[in-house]
Amino acid sequence: MEKVIEKFKIFHRLTIIISLLSIILPIVFWKQIPDQIPQHYGASGRADAWTDKGFLIVMFIFALMMLGMMSIAEYFVKSSGLSANTPQSEKGSLFHVYPMIVLMNLALQLMIAYIIFCCATARDLGRWFLPVVLILTFAPLAYFLPKSMKAGMTPKEQTAHLRQKELEVQGEVFRSKVDWWLGVILIGCVTFPVYLLVKGYMESGDISWTLLVTEIFILALLIPMFNMKYILYPDHLLIICIGKERIPYRNITSMKETHNPLSSAALSLDRLQIDYKMAGGSNNMILISPKRKKEFIDKINRKRELYME
Repeated sequence: MEKVIEKFKIFHRLTIIISLLSIILPIVFWKQIPDQIPQHYGASGRADAWTDKGFLIVMFIFALMMLGMMSIAEYFVKSSGLSANTPQSEKGSLFHVYPMIVLMNLALQLMIAYIIFCCATARDLGRWFLPVVLILTFAPLAYFLPKSMKAGMTPKEQTAHLRQKELEVQGEVFRSKVDWWLGVILIGCVTFPVYLLVKGYMESGDISWTLLVTEIFILALLIPMFNMKYILYPDHLLIICIGKERIPYRNITSMKETHNPLSSAALSLDRLQIDYKMAGGSNNMILISPKRKKEFIDKINRKRELYME
C-alpha cells in the first residue's frame, strides 16, 4: 500500500495545485474578466446563458467543496491502508480504491478548472468537452472498482450456503447510524449540483451537461453509502456497502464499541468492532455503525450463544 500511495502522491499534489490555481488566477486578474460571462453551456459546448462575473464565486465554492470531499475520502482510504489494525483482506481492496479516488479527483478538478477558465475568458467549452469529461470521470471507476470488489470478496464456494439462506428467509435489517456532520456533507454534495442544474434550466431552458455529469459522478460514489445496512440472518451477519461481507456467528470471536476512524462500512464514529475468523483460519476485523446498537449487540450475542451450546 505504501508503494501505491507514493506512486500516486504526485497526482494528489497536482490536483491541489490545479484547484488552487483555478481560484487564485481569476482573482488576480479579476479586473480583466468581462462583466458578463457564460453561466450555462449547452450539450454542444456553446454558451447559451450569461450572467455577472460574480457567478465565478459560486464556481470557486463548488471547486473547494469537491476538493474537500474527495480529499477526505483519500485520507480515510490511505490511513486505513497504512494502519496495522486493518485486515490484510481489506488492504487488498484499498490497494485499488485509493488510486481510483485520486484519479477521479484529478479528473473532476481538471473539468472544473477548465470551466472556470472558459467562463472567465467568455469562451465556449468546445464540442469535445462532454465526451472527454465522461471518459476521464468514469474510466478510473470502471477500471478500479471491479478490481477492488474482487479483491475483497470471499470465494463463492465458501459462502454458497449462506447465500442460499438469504433466499429462504427474511433477515432483520439494521441501518447504519449517520453522524450529523457527515450527513450535512453528503446532502450538500448531492443537492448543490442539483440546485445549479435547476437554476440553470429555469433561466435558460436547457440542461447543463457539465453539471449533470458531475452529479452522476457524485451519485456513483455516494449511492453505495445510502444503501449501507447490516442484516441478521439465522446463522450469519450480512454487511452491505460497496460489496457484501458475510460473517457466520460461530466465527465471531469478540465485539467491542469503538470510535476507530478507519474507513469501513460505517457512516458514524459511534462504531462496533467485530473480530472474527475467516474461512482459512486467519483473523479479520470489520467496523460497522448500526442504529439501535445495544439491541444489535444483544441479538448477535444470543445467536453466538446458540453455536456455543
